[in-house]
Amino acid sequence: ADAVATAGGELTGVHFARGRNLFHAVGCASCHRVAGLGGNVGPDLTSVPNKFNSAYLIESIIEPSKVISDQYGSSIVTLKDGRTLAGLVVPQDEKTLRIYPPDAKSEGELVSRTEVKSIAESPVSQMPPGLINSLNPSELRELIAYVMAAGNPKDKIYVGKKRKK
Repeated sequence: ADAVATAGGELTGVHFARGRNLFHAVGCASCHRVAGLGGNVGPDLTSVPNKFNSAYLIESIIEPSKVISDQYGSSIVTLKDGRTLAGLVVPQDEKTLRIYPPDAKSEGELVSRTEVKSIAESPVSQMPPGLINSLNPSELRELIAYVMAAGNPKDKIYVGKKRKK
């Protein structure tokens, strides 16, 4: 509720460069892309302002497991040798899968389909909770503004017109 009160209303007096820097510093860009910049393990956030308001965005950051897109859901893969891998499962071809771990810091593990004992959906998002816990209210507003502007420095958020979201 405090985060929504801080950054869930009108986003004015914010600065593009600060928001962009925070998007990368907090780690959002490790998995998410905005305006062509960032990772591709998680959803591209460029279209967020066309679909959601800032309160929904904040809630999704705070509680990433509340709503998980079927395109980006994690799986728990149990291998025949007893190992368990968790992450985004991407078929590579008819014989192999690549499992991208939640930290998105590796290229994932390539696994032969014959090694797989089972694959189950995970109820937990790959996105770790608490990513914004280290931000002060001003930084939170800058970060939310950047995403709600779709990474566009010419968005009305930055050129002085108020945007209610």
